[in-house]
Amino acid sequence: MSNRSQFSLEVAQMGKVWVASFSLFGISVIGATQAAAIEAVMEAFKTHALAGNPSDYFSESCEGCS
Repeated sequence: MSNRSQFSLEVAQMGKVWVASFSLFGISVIGATQAAAIEAVMEAFKTHALAGNPSDYFSESCEGCS
């Protein structure tokens, strides 16, 4: 059995730049190309995940859900 999670990665062109974001984690980056933006957001996510335990985001109850 696998342990999987689904995260929404959004990528959009805004004018001449590309913006990629993981809104769940509050990570957004700007790149000159779509590929550069995706690569940068993945690198930012790795750094973000190393800073703490990613499971902490799901173990706390949501104020809006209570």
